[in-house]
Amino acid sequence: MTSAKILIVEDDSTGAAHLEACLKNLGYTVCAAASCGREAVEIAGDARPDLALVDLGLGGEATGPEVAEHLDSRFDVPVVYLTDEVEGDLLKRAQATHPFGYVVRPIEERQLHLNIQTAVSMHERESGHGETKTRLKRIINKYKDLNRLMKTVFDSMSEGVFVFRDITRLKRAEAELERAIATHRSQAQFMETVFNSMDEGVVAVDENGQILFFNSSTRRIGGDLPEERDIGKWAERYGVFLPDGKTLFPFDKSPLDSALKGEATDEVEALVLNDFKPEGVHIRINSRPLLRERGVSKGAVLVFRDVTGLKRAEAELERTKARSQDQARLMETIFNSISDGIVVADAAGKFLYANPAAEQIVGIGTTAGTLDEWAETYGAYHPDRETPMKTEDLPLMRAIHRGESTDEEDVFIRNEKKPNGVYIRMSGRPLLDNIGGIRGGVVIFRDVTERVLAEETLARAFDQGRLEMVDTILHNIGNAINSVTTGIETVRRHLVDDRVGRRLSALADAIRAHRNDWIDYIANDPQGQKVMPFVVEIAEDFGRRNDELMKTVGRVRDRANRIADIIRTQKTIDSASMDRKDIELYDALSGAFRVLRDSLNKRGIHTDVDCKNAPQEIRVRESQFHQMLINLVKNSIEAIDELAAAEGLQETPRIGIRASAEDGFLNLEISDNGIGIKHKDTRVLFAPGYTTKESGSGLGLHSAANFVIASGGRIQPLSEGTGRGTIMRVMLPLSAVAPQATAGKRRPRVLPDFRD
Repeated sequence: MTSAKILIVEDDSTGAAHLEACLKNLGYTVCAAASCGREAVEIAGDARPDLALVDLGLGGEATGPEVAEHLDSRFDVPVVYLTDEVEGDLLKRAQATHPFGYVVRPIEERQLHLNIQTAVSMHERESGHGETKTRLKRIINKYKDLNRLMKTVFDSMSEGVFVFRDITRLKRAEAELERAIATHRSQAQFMETVFNSMDEGVVAVDENGQILFFNSSTRRIGGDLPEERDIGKWAERYGVFLPDGKTLFPFDKSPLDSALKGEATDEVEALVLNDFKPEGVHIRINSRPLLRERGVSKGAVLVFRDVTGLKRAEAELERTKARSQDQARLMETIFNSISDGIVVADAAGKFLYANPAAEQIVGIGTTAGTLDEWAETYGAYHPDRETPMKTEDLPLMRAIHRGESTDEEDVFIRNEKKPNGVYIRMSGRPLLDNIGGIRGGVVIFRDVTERVLAEETLARAFDQGRLEMVDTILHNIGNAINSVTTGIETVRRHLVDDRVGRRLSALADAIRAHRNDWIDYIANDPQGQKVMPFVVEIAEDFGRRNDELMKTVGRVRDRANRIADIIRTQKTIDSASMDRKDIELYDALSGAFRVLRDSLNKRGIHTDVDCKNAPQEIRVRESQFHQMLINLVKNSIEAIDELAAAEGLQETPRIGIRASAEDGFLNLEISDNGIGIKHKDTRVLFAPGYTTKESGSGLGLHSAANFVIASGGRIQPLSEGTGRGTIMRVMLPLSAVAPQATAGKRRPRVLPDFRD
């Protein structure tokens, strides 16, 4: 049936191209496409198409109905109209041309296919009937002429005759008529089969409301209820309600009544609720008048489909959208509450987002200026406070233009809003699309002015010989702040790589693309059958992402509390009496691990404390003893980091503290399996300001050595060389640390790790 040749008459080139693609996809041959009536008539004379698809609203000298009339009268070409709507005077003129159907835009391939098949079949049937009638008329006329001739002959004869006749032609005519009837019956059976195979329900009634036809899907959708002849009672009998599910559908506002009045309706929603469908079936109804020749109404046709699944999917989609919006508002609230500045810009340098803290820190909010003006607009300088930064060196620009990730870079900002200037520490990341392309960048920064100034003050104090070690406390606070930054980065990645949002968008696209054949799509199309599992999977993904975000926010909160704890601990240490006091040795040794727990956890470092041969309590200046231990453990952590960066760790990283009492000394050994010490470095290891690390201050070991020496003890580094680990041996006179120390209870040799 798809061998029919189709002529397209459409003055919109885009629409004609789309229609031609649909026809070729259905297997039809497009013999030509004409943009005006004159061209269409010329092509029809040469190509002799089997069917013409004519734009009812065709512009130019000849309208759509006029072109259809020429094609029919001159070349016997059946016509199906293409239209956006069918109503008014244009409908009357179209009906006068006796078209074989209408295709309403937007064009849906299945409906187009059915219209073409119906039109071609009906035209072939009518053509066959016309030829049969013509043949019969010729045969009858010949017999009439023959009868008149025979009557004249017989009247003139005086003798009897034997009469006979040849009825071969009559038999042939009867056979031709029977074949035409069989063809008509076959076409009717074909159409009935087509209608019964449709998912949509189809009902046809005459002008008196008597049912002419209904297909099997009608009962499947509406329920197997007894037939009601009074169409005015259909809503009550079949349980047809308005979408509210409470009000029966008034007949005078129903699609059926509109069609009987000659009016077409589309996508009218209703709810079927009856004994057979107690849960309710949402339907959408299209109606068309059933017309005789010359446009006289002779009934109506209703086509309706079950959209319950679609309605549920739409409702679930709306709920998912609402949850996504709530989540977005939650994230925005979190970002707006964070004290760190967050700025996001697209690839063109347009600011997409900046939280309140960003403007508060740098003094100027987002600007509409060009990319080249950023450094000058915000007053960006290198940390020396004098050298202006180039815009291309800003972390945000490096992320956008080079795809570079930056961490903890210091920038000095000075502008009219911040005349005294502020130091900010920035980390930048590129924003990537789903194929890895750069579509922007994000920076997170914080005000570190007080910290930088404090470091400068500490440096000056060191030069004057008045330094007290605070580097470890700053390091611990920095670790906690880094954890906060990491948590924020995790939240940002979830928002940037919004897989749930993209999948929701894909689902919405699928719904839009198949809104006219949704039920068929999800029931029969392999991709459509994945829709419901897809919706469930999206919901599960959304729940998992929400859990991850809540966990991340919880970790950020815990790290903020950790910063407060460190500050409170430092205040306690700083305010502690400088006099000696009795402390429990195990608690003092393990306390260093507790303070540095985040750093230990991050690196997976195992720890152990051995107090087997040491007194349970010692008398010491607690704050200085505690600070010494922290400095030595911190030095071991950094040694492990150096080995990991240089050669890679070949075994589990470990730090141990062993305490013993021997020959009047409290011996402490802090051991690690880190980078070790080159022999030439041992003499200068405790010199003020000496460090082998790029970011080190050279103050930790110097401060520890000052305490040990001031206590009358000794400190000695032991190492077999690079990559062989280090033992830092500290010897403090027992008379200095615990003049009345007693052995007391002994601790076990190996104690649990002080990691989370």
